[in-house]
Amino acid sequence: MLREIGAPTRDQSGRVRRTYADAEFELYVLVEPDGCMFGFQVVYRSGSRLRMLSWTPVEEYLHFDVETADESAVQRRYVRTDPGACDAAALLARLRAAAQAVEPRVQSFVFELLHSHASDVHRCRYCAARRKCDWHCPRCWIRACDGCMREKALRKSRCTWTEASHEWAPDLAPVSGAFPPSR
Repeated sequence: MLREIGAPTRDQSGRVRRTYADAEFELYVLVEPDGCMFGFQVVYRSGSRLRMLSWTPVEEYLHFDVETADESAVQRRYVRTDPGACDAAALLARLRAAAQAVEPRVQSFVFELLHSHASDVHRCRYCAARRKCDWHCPRCWIRACDGCMREKALRKSRCTWTEASHEWAPDLAPVSGAFPPSR
């Protein structure tokens, strides 16, 4: 059962970081100075691996493999992976069961975004229609549909992860067999 641990901390932007944890999850929630929720990070176990899914309105969904030297390691390394590699529906079900003691406002915020991620991960973020994606950048995992690639000149856009140009690839099959195919 997730419980809040430690006192909330404040970052340089003034946001408060609240931490909830149990044996299966670590949930970090970022709260604006005015009390509005800004983002979250959930570290979870997937088989024998640790993974992290995060969301902020700036970066939207990001997914990482978490590498540690051992279970007690404080120092972690985050390796960015495809957000589609997260089974958000299963994660949401497990997190709902564990988060019963978390305040309802935090639950609503996180659960709504995880539910949205489960149905929206392979949709274009550039168009209002949120069309199915046909292209992705394997460096930052941003996705786009054919229409937006043509209309918005995305081939020349900068990759937010590496500050270089995106390396657009067809969004047809898993890259090196490591990720599930697009829906």
